[in-house]
Amino acid sequence: EAKGKRYGGYGIKIEKTAKQGEVLQWGKVRTEESQRAEMTGVSQALQHIMDMQWTDREKEYTILCDCKTVVNFVNKIWRATKGYAWQSKYIRSQRKWLRRKGIKTAIKWIPGHCDIAGNEEVDTLAKIAAASWEQTKRARERLEELQVGKFARAHQRKALERFVPEV
Repeated sequence: EAKGKRYGGYGIKIEKTAKQGEVLQWGKVRTEESQRAEMTGVSQALQHIMDMQWTDREKEYTILCDCKTVVNFVNKIWRATKGYAWQSKYIRSQRKWLRRKGIKTAIKWIPGHCDIAGNEEVDTLAKIAAASWEQTKRARERLEELQVGKFARAHQRKALERFVPEV
């Protein structure tokens, strides 16, 4: 990485369903703004749903995001500032395309770093994506710890239900 260039990362986790196995994805975004990386993650999650085979798709998806600003932009609660308007508009067009195909999407906020299993995993994936090689090794070890520690899943599910009751 050249001096002065910064990268953010995003992580996506699509839970296992009857039709599809668990999906973990991550990527790097050249930006100094965490919101840009978060918006890219939301867009990539929608794109993944759009790219699925029709037989593998569910009828409804909830995308959880721990960045309240992004959730408010894409749900039109706040007007997206100039730097985010195009990305927010693109996400809305992806959701519109899915809606025309009979697939509902909801984008909801959850607090970060509250021991919610899926959120901790995607946060680690985002760090892997944005990190240098040395940092990536430590982040991958952390991801393995999180995956091994799934015995606390029921407790974490209850924590998630406090914020998103219908999950």
